[in-house]
Amino acid sequence: MIGIVFVIFTTLKSYIMKYKVLLGLLTFCCCVFTQAQEKDSLATKSNFFTFSPSKLLTKGQWDIKWFNNLYTEVRGADKSGAKSDRMRQNFFTSFLDVFTGINDSKTINVGLSNEYRSNTINGMDALSVFKFKNNPTQSSRSGVTSIAPSIKFSPIKQVSNFTIQSAFHIPLISKEELSGVFLDQKGFIWQNKFFYDYVADSGQFQIFAEVNTHCIALERKARVMQTILLELLREFLLVISLIKTSQFLD
Repeated sequence: MIGIVFVIFTTLKSYIMKYKVLLGLLTFCCCVFTQAQEKDSLATKSNFFTFSPSKLLTKGQWDIKWFNNLYTEVRGADKSGAKSDRMRQNFFTSFLDVFTGINDSKTINVGLSNEYRSNTINGMDALSVFKFKNNPTQSSRSGVTSIAPSIKFSPIKQVSNFTIQSAFHIPLISKEELSGVFLDQKGFIWQNKFFYDYVADSGQFQIFAEVNTHCIALERKARVMQTILLELLREFLLVISLIKTSQFLD
């Protein structure tokens, strides 16, 4: 079975944050799910329930997601907090996630994530990022910035609709900024996503929840270990709270 979900979301807003004023945000998401046909019929189920991110794949099934984001700004704040107009800066990010099932019990999936960025500054047009030029002296940088081997699993056998996706992002760039053009962080990133869904007994609606955590490896080893330990503690407490919530809903 092939299910395709294509969502285009465009919003233009102007609001003041602590450090930035966002003037434009264009986001579109293209998710392609490729699934092998299962023996039992899925005709009676909505695709939104069947292909929920909290679900795991069986052996031989594939899940491909492609997410794209374009951000542009013409006003911002300096380190002191003073706000002012600035020459337009544009940042395009593209994520490609590929997962597959490796067993028939749907308990574990493995995958690979790829991140591509294209950024331009100094007043270049918002769509200039789609030229994908990598010339810092001419206010543009682009390229694949990281890859991330990933694993997705169900930690609690009795709660199959609660899953965890863990990815370790490996940077592929040596410098974050060249000639004033920022491309991406060059640190290692450990990212975890917690998925949970609840389908009503009537089958008419679904409640879906996702929580993300990031652990960025900094230059000082002591700070890295402290960050990792705090991250593990937060995630342990989060898992416990999700288990209690699922028991309450059941």
